Amino acid sequence: QSLGQTCEFINEDENGVGECADINPNDVSPPVISFNKDALGSQYTFEQFDSGVNIKGSGQDGCISETNVLLPVGIVTNELAQCKMANNHTVSYDDMLEDFGTTDRFVLNHTMPILIPSLASLGIDGVDPHTRGDYNVFIRCQDKRGNKDEREFAVNFCIKQGPDVTPPVVLSSVTYIDGTKSYSPYIQYGASMA
Repeated sequence: QSLGQTCEFINEDENGVGECADINPNDVSPPVISFNKDALGSQYTFEQFDSGVNIKGSGQDGCISETNVLLPVGIVTNELAQCKMANNHTVSYDDMLEDFGTTDRFVLNHTMPILIPSLASLGIDGVDPHTRGDYNVFIRCQDKRGNKDEREFAVNFCIKQGPDVTPPVVLSSVTYIDGTKSYSPYIQYGASMA
């Protein structure tokens, strides 16, 4: 079956199901990132700017309480892409260590739940209801041809002190068995933690 001269089969799963991506040899442009407002919960608003977005909570000052909740952040790319993120400025896509999104596949819609950090984790200590802190997530994407964004797409929000009334959420777990790292929510009977 012919898929076309510039088509490359990508995102193939264990059943051989995948999709065709236009891998145009003349494509020299990185993916264009746009904010996906539909991924954001209704309790938030946002202001878009040239290279990113500022997310605001429902309070008068727009800051989000440090209540250990997950903030759903979504972006859309104009072509199939993989994306990465960092919470500090980096020089390039390759310097970003965390994937952005819930898959490492080349997709158009990328959504990532961002844990709202505490002010203490940002180095802001003390108990003062007027204390605020800014938090940024910087995102870059690359297409299947390897064209990478040079410019960061910034997601910014303000954090204020708030009561921690949210139950804990297990984001991941690591089990060490005989010195080998294994990502599993279970611990083998009789295993010891190294």
